[in-house]
Amino acid sequence: MAVERKNSTEVKSLAENQAEEQIRFLKEQNAQLARLLHHEKSKSERMKNDLVERVSGLLDDFVTERDRSLEDAFTKMKQENGRVESSLNGFTEEYSRKADEVVMRNQELSTSLEKKGEQCKRLRDGAYKVILGCLAFCTTINRLRSPSAVSATQSSKVCQVCRTLSQHPYQRTPRRLRDKLTR
Repeated sequence: MAVERKNSTEVKSLAENQAEEQIRFLKEQNAQLARLLHHEKSKSERMKNDLVERVSGLLDDFVTERDRSLEDAFTKMKQENGRVESSLNGFTEEYSRKADEVVMRNQELSTSLEKKGEQCKRLRDGAYKVILGCLAFCTTINRLRSPSAVSATQSSKVCQVCRTLSQHPYQRTPRRLRDKLTR
């Protein structure tokens, strides 16, 4: 049980570490995209200054379109990264909940096994007492079978008990037999 708990804890930790690593990777990718956007904007500004000297009318349209395209691409990638990050967070939470359930079930199983062990011990002790009683009963029967038996009436009562017990081996001694034996 302790090994299973340890393994489930290790699996939970591994999943959480993996999710955190993916989140860190996505955040780094967002930072790189931001730097790329900044670099591209700077590049666009340089291109604008060069083109201003040549074709100032076409420059504004070109830069505006380029910036909008980059912004759209960046926005789409950032949104997708946000969705993946949310999905990974949800997975981590769900996995943690499931791992906690497994640990709780393991504890319940352990408790149940301990109770069953105690019940088995009580059953074993009860069976041992029954066997001792049967041995005493058999010893009495053997004594009654001997030539020095006290009386034929007692022998006949024991024979009746034996027949009845052989017909009902798993039941308690019937009341009428108990009454006959105690007379």
